[in-house]
Amino acid sequence: MIKNISSVLSNQSPTHILFKILSICLVIVTASLVWMAVQYRPQPRATISFTGQAEIKKTPTVAQFSFTVEKTFPVASKARKEVTAITENLTNKILSFGVKKENIKTLDYSVYPIYEYEAIVSPKNEYTPPIVNTQKIKAYRVTQSTMIETDNFDTLESLLTFATDNGATSVGSPQFTFSENEKKKIAEEAIAEAIKDARIRAKAQAKALGISLGDIQGFYVQDQSPYPYAAAKLFDNRGESASSVSIEPGQSSINKQVTITYYI
Repeated sequence: MIKNISSVLSNQSPTHILFKILSICLVIVTASLVWMAVQYRPQPRATISFTGQAEIKKTPTVAQFSFTVEKTFPVASKARKEVTAITENLTNKILSFGVKKENIKTLDYSVYPIYEYEAIVSPKNEYTPPIVNTQKIKAYRVTQSTMIETDNFDTLESLLTFATDNGATSVGSPQFTFSENEKKKIAEEAIAEAIKDARIRAKAQAKALGISLGDIQGFYVQDQSPYPYAAAKLFDNRGESASSVSIEPGQSSINKQVTITYYI
């Protein structure tokens, strides 16, 4: 057997023999590394999560409402002209209430054709049905909606009344909310309170379970804050005057939920 191996090796060049030896060594080293990786692979660490909540109540500082002007005329240009004139008059007068120009924004502008349908009796023949329904444009309806934002609640009822009494087809319910900077500050305050609540719960429950908490593995914030809410009814130019309704912003709740995951 040894003679056979020696005979085989003697028939090959030294370079070929070295290449085979290196290949065998590489296979052995690779297999060893794979085995070690499997044997010494770190096991996933156990974790435990705790949830904390916080509710911050604040009085809203910003009110938003929208009004719509709608006109219908046989000619589209006439409808557009009327809607534009009324809207511009309203927005220009609203500026005198102390509303800033950048807080007046067009929400929607649309032009819709209104059709009427007519049945036409066609000459009787084998190709045309006796009655053909046709449609033609009867008029055009133009609507423009504008949003107003103000931080002066003392003028809010006057603004609603003015819009209702000066050409607005409808006036939407006021929505009470906060400025963007206030929203950020309140959210940060609520998150900090929720974290404090989660830590208190974690300490108490870990003690009850008889475990020690390690480093924080993860952190998650869930926003539970409500959207801006309406605190008044919808007015239109055929209904009750806005001046007969008292509008109070009340308080808005900002809620945050925090989940902290610890290694144990």
